[in-house]
Amino acid sequence: LALILGLLLPAIAVVIIDLMNNKVIDRKDIEKVTKVPILGFISHSTYNSEVPVVEKPGSTLSESFRSIRTSLKYLIPEDKPAVISITSTVSGEGKTFVAVNLAAIISLLGRKTLLIGLDLRKPRIHKVLGLDNSVGMSTFLSGNAKYDKVIQKTSIENLWYASSGPVPPNPAELIERQTMADFIEQARKEFDYIIIDTPPVAVVTDALLLSRLTDVTLFVVRQRYTSRNTLGLIDE
Repeated sequence: LALILGLLLPAIAVVIIDLMNNKVIDRKDIEKVTKVPILGFISHSTYNSEVPVVEKPGSTLSESFRSIRTSLKYLIPEDKPAVISITSTVSGEGKTFVAVNLAAIISLLGRKTLLIGLDLRKPRIHKVLGLDNSVGMSTFLSGNAKYDKVIQKTSIENLWYASSGPVPPNPAELIERQTMADFIEQARKEFDYIIIDTPPVAVVTDALLLSRLTDVTLFVVRQRYTSRNTLGLIDE
């Protein structure tokens, strides 16, 4: 009886815990919901750095970003500039971290790369890169700044950055303007890769508005953080 209870009770506990858990744990949780290809896996960062691919180029974390960089080549034609937008379900899933490090790892390959901060509501990339945010996409889209005043050179070779700018009262309306399409068209002429950091798609519509201007959309899912119920947004 003790042996049976010793095996049965822990088994029941494990099943109950699994049924109550609503977070993404492994690859199977994603594949059950969507047929969208998984581009790669990024390990948890234990470094006290926002851009470990530059500061720790030999780490396994940097290798995981290199793997994603390689996988992207199968989705993007080599003979034309690529526009890649990065989004997620909600805040805290690592979307901005992925955008900055993916842009950096691509630029280290010798490709001229532009990172655009289009999370106009909660701009953060300028703090990571240590750059000015007084003039940016919000001022350009509202007609208060020129194209060449928005783009800044970063300390990383071959990487430029267009900051979000001051928080505007109408982010979605600004992104939907023709000036946004004009900006991307001009950037395509000057850069090999354009990486766009967008707001969470489950919260606001900005990422959906940008989909018409992008070649590839990357959807970031974070282990033990992203809810399984929200994975349907990937197909939507």
